[in-house]
Amino acid sequence: MEASKLQIILHAEYLGLFKTAATAHRINGLIAKIYGFCYLGREKEALRVLEELDQLVVRSATAPLKKEHFPQQ
Repeated sequence: MEASKLQIILHAEYLGLFKTAATAHRINGLIAKIYGFCYLGREKEALRVLEELDQLVVRSATAPLKKEHFPQQ
């Protein structure tokens, strides 16, 4: 079954919920690309960008926390 435009956009917006301050600009840019591709009827390109977005979210969620995330003792 081929993904519909709405399914692609909903998945992208869901992944956008997991953005952090470090990844927000990149994630928002990818979501904007997905909207553009869906508007133009280019679902294959939208799915490719959605995969990139998914990988970015997974990488950022599994990255170890840096020292600056913890208060000084």
